[in-house]
Amino acid sequence: MFELNKGNTIGTASDEYKKITANLIENLSGHYVKVIEEVKYEGSLWVRRNGSGGYLFSTQSSFQIANKRITEELPALIARIQKENAVTNNQLRTGSGFSYTFYTLTPAKIENLLAYLLPTITWFNKAYSHLDILPDTIKPEHLTQSPNSLTTTLIEYLGKTKLERLLKGQNPRERNTILAGMRGKINALINEVNKDRPAGAELPEIDLSRTDGLQITVTSSDKFSFYKNKLKKDFGIPDESIYEVAVPKTQFPEAKGSGIEDGFSKADFAKLLAHTGNTPEAEFEALSNSEYMKRKEISKVPKRVVAHEFNKCITSFNKDDFEEETLSNMCRILDFCMNDDWFSMW
Repeated sequence: MFELNKGNTIGTASDEYKKITANLIENLSGHYVKVIEEVKYEGSLWVRRNGSGGYLFSTQSSFQIANKRITEELPALIARIQKENAVTNNQLRTGSGFSYTFYTLTPAKIENLLAYLLPTITWFNKAYSHLDILPDTIKPEHLTQSPNSLTTTLIEYLGKTKLERLLKGQNPRERNTILAGMRGKINALINEVNKDRPAGAELPEIDLSRTDGLQITVTSSDKFSFYKNKLKKDFGIPDESIYEVAVPKTQFPEAKGSGIEDGFSKADFAKLLAHTGNTPEAEFEALSNSEYMKRKEISKVPKRVVAHEFNKCITSFNKDDFEEETLSNMCRILDFCMNDDWFSMW
């Protein structure tokens, strides 16, 4: 917090600044001691990283409690301390009668600081943006011009030299042997990760096949993520004209697919439903947004009504009305729509 206010040397030297800083440290420390105690009691910790590099920590895979901490508890705590210390509109009044702008950390930045308290064993030595995606097919050109760091890491894990021989080699027996070895490495990786995951929350299977390169197919509930092949083959829609909303498997392992509703965080979509006069039913938290909307016996409002209401009232919303998860998802969709080729699908 000192970094945010270091430009005001008189203010940071005041007794009022020292008092509010001490109050924030004391209250936030007490708040996060409870979080750490929960982690110790549960024996595990879920970590979610958004597209902007921010972290969220939870003992539950749904992150429901963590989201409440960020959107309700921390804002209320900060507001209370500011009120107790005579901070109004970010102005802190000193005993001598002077007022100056006082900046405090946002709830999201406070949550990020928890990373520094984690044991070294859970620290990350390499980070990947959630905006990174693996290509549907790894081709020879990716060996020298990888589209992102996530793809580079996968190539290194499979073995760059062997992958090159698989993609460029002419001996079918050698190619089959290399492919079998790579499938074994992928299966070993998935199995290792799934050892400590609860039943129903396992990572999906990843299949590798030799089709115009090394095709990567993620299977989930016996359905393939490689829908693009069918669209391209049957309807002539180019690869760059297709966008797939990620299936929220981590939060909802039973989800059978995804829809545009899954671009919203649970909290934001609940607010949107309430805005249409349809308060979410109790089952809402246990289902992905798209699954909830499909179940007519639960959701009393058609998808088109929600879409129409959102479009009609779009100007009444601003960026601060949405959680980081929603903003990151929407940025991905808008980035895709910046490519004019997507209009060719119509």
